[in-house]
Amino acid sequence: MQSRLIRIQQALEEALEENQALARKVSQKRAEVEQPEGEVGDFIAQMQGEFQQAPKSVASLTSSSLEEIVQYKEELEYRITWLRTLLEDAEKELKLICITYEL
Repeated sequence: MQSRLIRIQQALEEALEENQALARKVSQKRAEVEQPEGEVGDFIAQMQGEFQQAPKSVASLTSSSLEEIVQYKEELEYRITWLRTLLEDAEKELKLICITYEL
């Protein structure tokens, strides 16, 4: 009976060590992911600023030349591409976080 209790205690200690190791990995991953500032944050701020200026551009489209309208369309397509890429990267990071928490 006593040897069985010792084995159970050892198994519990091993499980505790494994859980602590996983908790450290999760903390490290969380620290890597949590970056409100930096390239992505700067990019979002820049895009938001440009979108806030967009109504002025839209208002001037009626009096703009065809070249200006085409250029504005290209800028919008560029923003769409970047935002799609940003969304895809955010979805990948979210999946990584979910997988990490499932461990």
